Amino acid sequence: MLPFREQGGEADGAYFADGVTEDVISELGRFSSLLVLSWSAVAPYRDDATALDELSRELGVRYVVSGTIRRSGEALRVSVQLTDAARGVLLWSERYDVAMADVFDVQDAITLQVVGELAGRVSRVEEARV
Repeated sequence: MLPFREQGGEADGAYFADGVTEDVISELGRFSSLLVLSWSAVAPYRDDATALDELSRELGVRYVVSGTIRRSGEALRVSVQLTDAARGVLLWSERYDVAMADVFDVQDAITLQVVGELAGRVSRVEEARV
């Protein structure tokens, strides 16, 4: 899981993006069938444009989750992608549009949606691969 990138230039955008990233990492880490790297392992890649195949080798991972967060007034758009990093193939992507109310409520809602989809998706991809 790479750090989500804030694309709106908002002062508190990086704070929100980091919070979503940490929450998703924590929730994905609850699945014993998934190897999830810690925040400290992926934080150095926050502003890095490393190629996916190189990233796969450096981190020793097959799949990479990445995302962006954009804001327009009180509207928030979160885009998430699951990529087979070694092959550079996009396996899944989704866009979530939410109204910005309470920061923690929004982070929780996004985290639950992303984790719910990713945990099942990675399991199905791995089963098909085997």
